[in-house]
Amino acid sequence: MKKRLNIALIYDDNYYIENFRDYLLGKRKEEYIIYFFSSLETFYENSEDTDMIVIGENLLSCDFINRYGLNKIMVMTDEENVDSISGVKSVYRYQQVEELINQIIEECINRSILVNKKLRYIRKNETRIISIFTPIDSLRTEIWPVKMGVCLAKKGYRILYIDLKEFSVLDNYIMGNTSGNFSDIIYLSMTQNEALSLKIESIIGYYNGLEYIPAVKCGSDLRNIDTEYIIRLIKKIGEMRNYNVIIISLSSIVQDYLRIIAESFESIIPYENDKYWKIKKDKLINYISNQSEYEIDNIREYLIENSDMEEGENLSFITDELDSKIRGD
Repeated sequence: MKKRLNIALIYDDNYYIENFRDYLLGKRKEEYIIYFFSSLETFYENSEDTDMIVIGENLLSCDFINRYGLNKIMVMTDEENVDSISGVKSVYRYQQVEELINQIIEECINRSILVNKKLRYIRKNETRIISIFTPIDSLRTEIWPVKMGVCLAKKGYRILYIDLKEFSVLDNYIMGNTSGNFSDIIYLSMTQNEALSLKIESIIGYYNGLEYIPAVKCGSDLRNIDTEYIIRLIKKIGEMRNYNVIIISLSSIVQDYLRIIAESFESIIPYENDKYWKIKKDKLINYISNQSEYEIDNIREYLIENSDMEEGENLSFITDELDSKIRGD
């Protein structure tokens, strides 16, 4: 079983190559590596162990196709909606780098070059929503879902973390500055829907392979929005950016947080190991179980251990279970 895919990108535009490289800095690359070549000569000197070759349209020739075979080549075109050139599957140059990589990975899977089914850059199924709700906020309960998301991202899933809380400590503790938050996305979706994709792209931050949208600054931004609208918007973001999983950190400032829990693929209540926490947690679960408006049977309790907060991947037990459930095992 191949654990990492070796991709060669041959393109004679150094500016494009540098921008491509810059994008990959800090991104997860455990599952693939991309080697860049600005000429055929440098590629010929270093072409061993290449699984897939992505070549510029102007560099493609019959000799090149005969040398490496159709099964190992993709051609990068400047024109959209071109399926193939000279029998070589094409990929459109002017698109988001992440989506371009997704298409290359998908083609490798289709050609049986890549057989590791845990590598999930291609998302053909509906985005899974995992909601996190806790009766008490603390630094540990805010950090925990982020660590869980990072662990899932390292399994090959594309993960988005949305913080539907007010004044989250994560903005300062873990996450860097971004150009907005979920409030801005809501506003733009209502006023300038055609620019929504660009706005989301500018707002999203990155942390150890996890993509995230920061918490709102004012709770009324969520309290005054119908929950059904929020759910539709989250699903739309999932479709637009092809996420496997969206992790939502919920709070009571959402009008009907039970509706989001009911809509979720999995709902997790993390809690800490003391008497007060357990009482609040039990009361919350009892309330959810006894409400009659929604049928909710997807609640999972999780006791946060001290080891969960240490450096490293310490959430393998729950992330392995979620991985298996997402894959339908």
